[in-house]
Amino acid sequence: RSTYWRVLDDVRSAWQVSSLPVHHRQSSDGVWLLHEDAQQVSRMSYFSLAGTNASVHTLTNIPLTSNATLFVTSHEQYAGALISLSDIRVMQCDVQDASSCSIVRTVPFPSTLRETTTAIAAGLFVADLQMLYFGADSGLHRLDLQTFEIDVRVNGINDSVSSLAATNKYRTIFIGTAAKLWMEDYAEETHR
Repeated sequence: RSTYWRVLDDVRSAWQVSSLPVHHRQSSDGVWLLHEDAQQVSRMSYFSLAGTNASVHTLTNIPLTSNATLFVTSHEQYAGALISLSDIRVMQCDVQDASSCSIVRTVPFPSTLRETTTAIAAGLFVADLQMLYFGADSGLHRLDLQTFEIDVRVNGINDSVSSLAATNKYRTIFIGTAAKLWMEDYAEETHR
C-alpha cells in the first residue's frame, strides 16, 4: 500500500490500468482505469495525477458490462478500443480532455467467435496495417480498421493467445501462446 496516494474510496477494484496515447495532451498526467466502483458497477475512468489532489473522473459515455473487458490503447487515429466477449467498441477522445470520450464504432463478434470465446487476453493496434489484433482463448483474431470486419483465427492460430507485441522496424507481430511463440512478418505476410 502506497502512503503517497490517498485511498480512492470510489474505486473498489481495478482490473486494468492503461496509459493514454502519446499524442494526448494529458498523457503524462494520468491513466485510464477499468474498475468497479464502490457500488460494484463496472466503469472506465480517467485517473488524473496532476495537481495536488489525485482524482478519478468517470467516463459516462463509455459503458462497461463486465470485468471481462480489455482496453487497448492506440497511438494513432483512435484513442483505443474496448474488447468484450461479444464486441469491439472503438473509442475516440478529446485530445485535450482524457475524460471526454465516446464510442465511434461498435463491431459485434461473428457468432462463431461469440460462441467459442470466454476470455480476451491481449490486444495490439498495428498502425502500418490499420488493424487491431486481439488474442483470446479461441485464438488470434483481428479487426480491419478500414472495413470494420473481423477476421477470425488469423493464420489458423486457434491456440489460446496470452500476449501480443510488435516491432515496427522489422514489421513483425509476436503472438504468445502456452505451446509456442508465433511470429508474423507482415512485410512479407508470412508466419512461423
